[in-house]
Amino acid sequence: MIQHLPHRYRYLFLQGCGEAIAAAAPVRFDGEVAGLRGFELYRACFMPLRMTMGTMQAVYGSFSFLFCTTAEIAERPASAGKGAGPAFPELLL
Repeated sequence: MIQHLPHRYRYLFLQGCGEAIAAAAPVRFDGEVAGLRGFELYRACFMPLRMTMGTMQAVYGSFSFLFCTTAEIAERPASAGKGAGPAFPELLL
């Protein structure tokens, strides 16, 4: 499955799966990746699944990203993300 992710997110995917397995609990990541024409905002969640065979481990996850131009980020209200609701509701998992 990892070959279907953009290269810039593969490390995040592997890190998230590893942390979820090590903690035996769901983990969440969010942040941004800067590019030449703007930013990609991302959110990811990984949840380990208990398997009937002790030697197998599975992880269920969700990953989404949204490209925003520099102009879109500049137009974002200062109150966004500070109790006024999510700045980018389409990124909700």
